Amino acid sequence: MSHQPQRPTIQTQTQEITQDITSMFKGDKCKSLVGKPKIFILQVSRGEMYDDPVTACDATDGELEMNKMMIPAGADFIICYSVAEGYSSHQDTTNGSWYIQDLCEMLQEYGDSLEFRELLTLVNRKVSMRSLKDQNDAGEKKQIPCFASMLTKKLYFKPKK
Repeated sequence: MSHQPQRPTIQTQTQEITQDITSMFKGDKCKSLVGKPKIFILQVSRGEMYDDPVTACDATDGELEMNKMMIPAGADFIICYSVAEGYSSHQDTTNGSWYIQDLCEMLQEYGDSLEFRELLTLVNRKVSMRSLKDQNDAGEKKQIPCFASMLTKKLYFKPKK
């Protein structure tokens, strides 16, 4: 029996690329960015699946703040993905990706008033409301963005005075 090397999956490739890029900006390698937010927005498929629609109920989460004197080298990153791991990111050939369209719209509308993670949650909701008709089966396909936040404080984009 022979063992062939496994072909890297889209998820593995995306994880490796993300780690390669973000590692260059960690506090131990880039001291001038310590304590400053580092935002990475990735419009890329992270798999080949499409999400199916389901019925949802709303829920409310509390907020937790922490103050620390020393922070890890990997702190103050926020990585924004157009789609959850394992899923394909829809890109309209005419108008571009749903994620980038909705992110730009929410930044224009709320970029100077909402905390960035709140804004990203609105983007998630807006993208999740879109549907793609699947030609192969009679159903719809959905997409949900996600973000991983290692921020240690709130992030606002306030206009300069």
